[in-house]
Amino acid sequence: MKFVLFALDAESIMNIVNAQTQTSVQTLGDVQGIIQDIVGWAQVFFYVIAALFILYGAWDYLNSGGEPEKTKKAKERILYSLVAIAIAVIAGGVVRMVESFINVKP
Repeated sequence: MKFVLFALDAESIMNIVNAQTQTSVQTLGDVQGIIQDIVGWAQVFFYVIAALFILYGAWDYLNSGGEPEKTKKAKERILYSLVAIAIAVIAGGVVRMVESFINVKP
């Protein structure tokens, strides 16, 4: 095994620390913007997953072969996916409504 030793003075260490701690976040508004971006991407991901569950439910419905239990499960899966999408849309609308009431600009 080979060991490599580095000799660092205090200035070099401070340069390394400062280089690693620099960030583009300067204000609380920047943090809010980052959180809104993350939530926006999470919503997109949620809608994609919900749409896939609708397609999965439709596939199960088409392939149920008329069996009541399979048909019921497929209908429930589609219904639950639609309810989840409706709740997500309403939640996004409530957030925007509250922002407009308190005059917050994203």
